[in-house]
Amino acid sequence: MKTKQIKMEGKMKKSFVLITALVFLLFTASTVNVKASEVSDIKEMTVYINGNAVWHCYTYIADDCDGYQYSVPAIERGTNMEVRVVFRANRDIENVKVRAWISGYREEIEAVTGKFDVFEGVQYSKVLVLSIPSDIDARDEYTLYVKIETKKDLSGCDEASIALTVQRTANLLKILSVDLWSSKGKSNEFKAGTRVYADVVIKNFGNHLAEDVFVKLSVPELGIERNVYVGDIGSYDNSYSDTAKIIVPINLPYDAEAKSYEMIVKAYNNEVSTKKVITFKVVKENEVPAPAIEKEKELVTEAIDWETVLMIVAIALAVAIIVLLAVLLVKQKAPEIKSEEESYY
Repeated sequence: MKTKQIKMEGKMKKSFVLITALVFLLFTASTVNVKASEVSDIKEMTVYINGNAVWHCYTYIADDCDGYQYSVPAIERGTNMEVRVVFRANRDIENVKVRAWISGYREEIEAVTGKFDVFEGVQYSKVLVLSIPSDIDARDEYTLYVKIETKKDLSGCDEASIALTVQRTANLLKILSVDLWSSKGKSNEFKAGTRVYADVVIKNFGNHLAEDVFVKLSVPELGIERNVYVGDIGSYDNSYSDTAKIIVPINLPYDAEAKSYEMIVKAYNNEVSTKKVITFKVVKENEVPAPAIEKEKELVTEAIDWETVLMIVAIALAVAIIVLLAVLLVKQKAPEIKSEEESYY
């Protein structure tokens, strides 16, 4: 009896072990052998902005991406923003590209990589650079989107949505335009000895008042240099105008060689500076183009103040009438004087 009991217990133990092993195998198979359609394409993705990690996602199951934004990055107007995307895939994918763009601005701010192949389990790092416009409004809300793309839609951690804040640079000047002209009108061609005027427009894109701004204009080849005081230029956060315009006159030498010259225009103060280089040409007397002459006539015509002309004409007519009346009065008195003289004699 004892022998039979021992044999039965041995069989039960073997059966239990077999059942346990079978259950374990079935569980492992159901866990490991997940259908390809249920596994995410992109397993993991981290987004860095200017070297700082701001967003991360990890998932194994398709369409189950719990991305997390660590912080809200602040970016400055008029600068370049570096976006680094680090990711891994659960399978091989061909012709992949990474795209990053910012929404909320009047036009698209976007960067995209070239196409490349991705292999399962390999970590990839792609860098994109977005140019932040200097006139983007810091008071609006903006979102950075990052997406890993191919011919078909991907699953998993294939896209990120990151909130951004935009702030103005503390001190930033920019020369918007430099226009040259003379008494003959606006042009980039002048005769030697001409007095040339430069209309310089400066804008303060900074967050603070730009104090004591100067404009320096120079033509190194001709030995010309002028330094003109502009004054304070405000920002849109205060009551001052954030734009200033100044006219800088220069005299071209009479012996200036007929050719093209570079003019360097620099706006600066104690904290910031910016410059713009333009080209103009010195021409001989007979090289002045005919269109410039016609343009001069147009400018002279446009410059006529017709109200002033009419006023001058009216004054002239009034003076003429007064003179005419005076002459008539003198003529009327002349006969009376004559009759008195006759009676006297």
